[in-house]
Amino acid sequence: MAASTPRPDEGDSSGSGFLRNSLLMFGGAAGSQLLTFLVMPLLTRLFPPEAIGVHALVVSASAALVVVATLRLDLALVLPEDDGVAARLWWLGFYQGVATSFVVVLVALVAGGWVTASLAPEVSSSAWVWLLAPMVLAAVVTQMGTGLATRRGKFHLVVASNLTIAGVFALVALLIGYLDPVDTGVVVARVVAVVAGCLVFLALVAACSRPGASWRPRDLDPRRLWRDQRQFLVFNTPYSLVGSLTRDLPLYVFAIGGGAALTASYALARTITQAPTSLVSAALSSVFYREAALHLGTPRLKTLALTLSRWGLVLTMPGFAFVAVWGDELFALVFGQTWRTAGDFARLLAVPLWLALQNGWPQRLYEATGRQRISFTIQMCFDALHAVVVIGVYAGTGSAMLAVAAYAVTYSAFHVTYLVTVFGIAGFGHRELWRVGAAAVLGFAVVAALLGGVRWWSPLGTTVGFVLAAAAVVVLTAGLALVLRGRQRAMP
Repeated sequence: MAASTPRPDEGDSSGSGFLRNSLLMFGGAAGSQLLTFLVMPLLTRLFPPEAIGVHALVVSASAALVVVATLRLDLALVLPEDDGVAARLWWLGFYQGVATSFVVVLVALVAGGWVTASLAPEVSSSAWVWLLAPMVLAAVVTQMGTGLATRRGKFHLVVASNLTIAGVFALVALLIGYLDPVDTGVVVARVVAVVAGCLVFLALVAACSRPGASWRPRDLDPRRLWRDQRQFLVFNTPYSLVGSLTRDLPLYVFAIGGGAALTASYALARTITQAPTSLVSAALSSVFYREAALHLGTPRLKTLALTLSRWGLVLTMPGFAFVAVWGDELFALVFGQTWRTAGDFARLLAVPLWLALQNGWPQRLYEATGRQRISFTIQMCFDALHAVVVIGVYAGTGSAMLAVAAYAVTYSAFHVTYLVTVFGIAGFGHRELWRVGAAAVLGFAVVAALLGGVRWWSPLGTTVGFVLAAAAVVVLTAGLALVLRGRQRAMP
């Protein structure tokens, strides 16, 4: 929906405002990811693989539980014109988070040992199951707070929260690693970090709830709110929940059938290769969602979407091509020889996660147009396909590599379908998208072939070839950025 009358909390909705907010979010996300990247090579050497593996399970489980807790009301509260409605949605999401955390405590009390034995038998303690409760509640506050900050245009608070989480995680994890690297130490660091990050948004809620403000929870009627926001409950909630579980399906399959080391390798590969997608999503998703809510149906939004797609496809192509060819050497160099398997996984995930990067921001168009039913249908069909492929291939062959390779094929098909569909429902058309996409795919194939030639047929040796290939990718990326920038300036 396009807002016909600007809300009082709209702030600057100009093009310069979008750019400023995007750069702010990008800088914050880049800073938080840089902290994570700097600390991960140390953590992989300080902690045993099972510590990394159980941390991945906790992050995945908490992400799914946050969807159950919020019912994606964090997206819903961005759209209402009435500030009082948005306030009630925030508080309802918070109370749902409290209830979900209480259920997690009950599960830990009744079945904590069974959960540990099933998913992380190498971990000596079930304490990580108990730690899920505070992490879920803090993550709910963070997610609902992000929705509130998006509504108010206070993106600097999102940046502050992300940097706080990354910084506290790095400090606490390193401290535990040097003092006593227990197998739940990384999980403890993550919980402390998320709790610290949510305090930023609690301060915002306190400011919004000052005496006389309309943000106080008045007339909180859950049934009425759920009914009014049924589009989000019926489509966004299961879409986000099943999507989260399916993205992490190999993680759970390997945890049950392959052990902690295999789980940790896949988790590390996915975390690193998915970092650009997370970065772009963090930088653009909230800002673009606000633009879509305000300017849907206008030429400005179409131009913005096409520009973002062009830059995203072309500019990130060399880096992902490098991972597809040199991923195992990259991971062995950065994280240690123990993690070479993670690099092999990263090579397989390079193409689908390059495509996933392009969907990090336009997916909010489904909410802005009220067409969640379409995204829901696409997600459910492909999630069923992902599950059949991963479980079937792994059970039939016992090969984690073949399972991930098959998953990469279906995951790539999903992202192409998703992006083409969202451009269609938004009325942007497909001609320019297909043209840019075809050029980017061809460029990916050419760059990957050249990098492969450097690796497998160069007489210079692996180390020299790796350095030369990395340098070439940096130069190519910079050159593509200059070309795109020049083209953008030449456009009327």
